Amino acid sequence: MNPVFRLTTVACVAAAGLFALATPPLAQEAQEVQPVITSHTYTVRGLSRGEMRQGTRTNAIRDVLAPDRMLAGRVLEREWDSWSLRDSGDEARCWDDQNDVFNCFSEFIGTSDLRYRILSETSVRVTGTQEDQRRMKWLIDAMSEVSQARVNVVIYRLNDGQVDNPLVAANEVATRAKGARMVGAMAGGLGDPLVLQKTEHVTYVADHDYNVATGAVVAEPQVSTLNTGEELVVGVVSMPDGRLWLQGWQASTQLNRMRKRDTTAGTVELPDVGYRYVPVSAEVENGGGVILDGGEGQRFLVTARCDRTVRDHEFTCDDGTVLKLLNVAGALRGHGLADAWLMTPNSDEWLGEGFLPQVSFEPVEDGPYNDAAIVLRETLSDPRDEIMVVGPYLGMRLAALEEGEADELEQRQDLLEAIALRRSRSSTVAVRLTAYQLKDTAALPAGVLLGRPAATDIAELGVLAGKPVLSRTMGSMPNQANDLMDLRLAALVRDYNSMTATEVAVQDPAIGTLVLGSQFRWVARPAPDGRMQLELRAGITVGPAEFEVVNPGDAHSIERSRSALAQLRVVDDLAVGERLAAVSPAAGINGELIVLVLERLK
Repeated sequence: MNPVFRLTTVACVAAAGLFALATPPLAQEAQEVQPVITSHTYTVRGLSRGEMRQGTRTNAIRDVLAPDRMLAGRVLEREWDSWSLRDSGDEARCWDDQNDVFNCFSEFIGTSDLRYRILSETSVRVTGTQEDQRRMKWLIDAMSEVSQARVNVVIYRLNDGQVDNPLVAANEVATRAKGARMVGAMAGGLGDPLVLQKTEHVTYVADHDYNVATGAVVAEPQVSTLNTGEELVVGVVSMPDGRLWLQGWQASTQLNRMRKRDTTAGTVELPDVGYRYVPVSAEVENGGGVILDGGEGQRFLVTARCDRTVRDHEFTCDDGTVLKLLNVAGALRGHGLADAWLMTPNSDEWLGEGFLPQVSFEPVEDGPYNDAAIVLRETLSDPRDEIMVVGPYLGMRLAALEEGEADELEQRQDLLEAIALRRSRSSTVAVRLTAYQLKDTAALPAGVLLGRPAATDIAELGVLAGKPVLSRTMGSMPNQANDLMDLRLAALVRDYNSMTATEVAVQDPAIGTLVLGSQFRWVARPAPDGRMQLELRAGITVGPAEFEVVNPGDAHSIERSRSALAQLRVVDDLAVGERLAAVSPAAGINGELIVLVLERLK
């Protein structure tokens, strides 16, 4: 029995060995490459709006002195192809909740077997293959560059002096800030509207409303609140090369005086307010800055620093597929706040019931990164599924190409070139705007009359006119409209409205606001050979500052302005160092001229 058992055993072992040798190689390989399933818990913060709903949000400071807030109270429609600070902040919060986040992530990394469980608002457990985990970790790490980035902004008030270049390199900041006065410092996330604000308020009797009934007249005083003060608003975006795109503005209001006038309904108070608004938009070095030039005593150095760079990311999968995440913020254009041209002859806007409150709820917005990805994806209109929006990035899934697919390769190269061209930007344009006022009998230099003055012409102009009435140095990204305002908003008694009832008739005073001062709108557009097409529109009021009273001493007296308004618009291509000049009549009754010179510094 034993020998038979041994032989049988040997025979069985041999048969098993032969069976193993006879097993097809593919079956063996299939057994060997079974994927290993693992689970990993990822901590993700700042990717969804759902996190913000778990707790009570505090009121956010709102800009109250921007032109469209203060002068008319309009809320502009959002322009998706532009970066507006109003729609910025919470840059990586481009999804509603964590389910949306990981559904998007799973689609982008190209797996249908990945499973995830949301453990909390910031923790997610992901189960999948090791390759899935590699891709997921790479993607979450890339998102962290945006969600965790911190920006620091420091602002100084500079001493007076002409600004030759609004851009300040990082190694020059300490020198420029030496001797300057500290204004404030702020910290926040990429694209967050960072606001420094100091406001005061005063209540005043703005008007009287009549309550007219049968045989009775009651004058009801209307008390308004006037907010004055100063604000600096700044937002910063990181570009893929490490530079920072800084947008913002400085705005201030001051109560020059509060006039009193007697009307048929009683005494009213008429505020005379000075208003200044200076925008800026520029690319600066990380740690560098830009100068906001609001004139004498109003020049500010704004410096910005970010603790990381929102870079492009690339990942090669095991199957040869290449995943790309592109920072395409450069595909956006800037956005100016002031959409209305205020310097119009019939500007008679009412001075409203005070200005908007200082504090309000602000919605969470996606911000410039997500908007740029959406706009570029729609603009390219590529029929293939190679492009998708992955939160703040433009994502690309480029499958490995086989030999002989030359047409596919050419199409892909064209697509990559189109993306590169659309997200590239021209550098910051720097200009100096100078205004002179002189007699119309002056013999103007020939270069000024030709519209292209040289340095000698400017020197001669300075001799004729003396000190310029305005000199500002400004920086802006191309294709962004910029409104520079130095206004006087003066309330006046402009009219009376008749109100009647049975046996009763009264004259109800009407209070208006006159816009005086100057407004300049300029925009730079790329032109061939490194030139820039500069367009300048100007509106300047000159003449008597005081109102003329019609029927003085009478309760029905009204007021009117004797000021004159000069307006002009010029467009031309300029290289660095070239100037554009325009001449406009200032006030015919005084025989004066306004000469504007726009010089391209950079």
